[in-house]
Amino acid sequence: MAIEQNEQQYLIKRQPGDLQAYYHEDEISLIDLWIVLVKHKILIAAILIVCVLAGLAIALTKPRIYSYSTSIEIARGVGEMIEKPGTVLAKLEQSYIDFVASEFKNNNSQNFPKVKITAKAPKESDIIVLESKGTEEMSDIHRQLHEAVINRLSQDHNRTIAVMKRALEADQLYAKNRLSELQDQAALLKIQEERLGETAKLLTSQIADMRNLITESRNNRRQAVKEVTGEVKAMTLLLIDNEIQQYQKRLSELEEQLAIGIANDRDKIRIAMADNLRVQDEQREKIQDTIAKISEIRQTQAMTPTMRSLEPVGTGRAMTVMISVILGLILGVMAVFTAEFLKKAKAQMQTVKM
Repeated sequence: MAIEQNEQQYLIKRQPGDLQAYYHEDEISLIDLWIVLVKHKILIAAILIVCVLAGLAIALTKPRIYSYSTSIEIARGVGEMIEKPGTVLAKLEQSYIDFVASEFKNNNSQNFPKVKITAKAPKESDIIVLESKGTEEMSDIHRQLHEAVINRLSQDHNRTIAVMKRALEADQLYAKNRLSELQDQAALLKIQEERLGETAKLLTSQIADMRNLITESRNNRRQAVKEVTGEVKAMTLLLIDNEIQQYQKRLSELEEQLAIGIANDRDKIRIAMADNLRVQDEQREKIQDTIAKISEIRQTQAMTPTMRSLEPVGTGRAMTVMISVILGLILGVMAVFTAEFLKKAKAQMQTVKM
């Protein structure tokens, strides 16, 4: 409060021209700024050198950080992935990565350096990429951690894959058993067809025998007509005619069975064999289809080994030195202005006190 009153009295005592000069003294001039900077160039240079040396020390002592990445191929079932990339990504981020990192740290050392693994799913892609950063000396550790995460995810997917395989293998076994049954039926049908041929030969032989009997009976009848007389002749002819009639009836039955029955049976067997072969082909197709589906199943695995980036990531040595130069200049200028401000403030305070 006393300072404000003294300043007001100081300004009142001055003439209007003095007040205008007073305000001009506080205006910023680029020339004055340059003069101030040149005046304190040693201070600026000292601060700049200190910052540059600090930047060089940091650049030379700071270990080079590389990026380690592993691309994961998601397990596939029959024509599609067993889980969508978004679901796999959520499992990795919420469970598997933290679990593996914690387990790995507990099994090694409590002072083990922390390794942060991140997972991402590139757009319009069906793969998951694991990434982590570390020094070249820790490349084996990053590789082990990435493999552990992939193994954990693979174990989860293998349960689903095992169920798929068992179902497909059951279908394949059923188709094989069905094919074996059909092949046995085909063999039986072939035997039946061969037996029809033998039956046809037997019928042909029986027809020939029956014709011989008919011929013999007719000869007997003619002989009886010549030799037998009286009532015995009539009875003999009646018996012979009846016998011939029976033989002719049996001959007709045999000829019908040979001409029609055997042909119908053979047609039925051939139709059954054609149907059998068609179903056999269907079962073979099913077997091949299940084999193809089983071969399409892919486990979750790394597409390539864990790869280290060719160049270090993050702030490089040249960038570190450049930042230290810029920071040195900024701090130097700020130090000059601060020193000049304090100097003027001190002088102003002395003038006010006077």
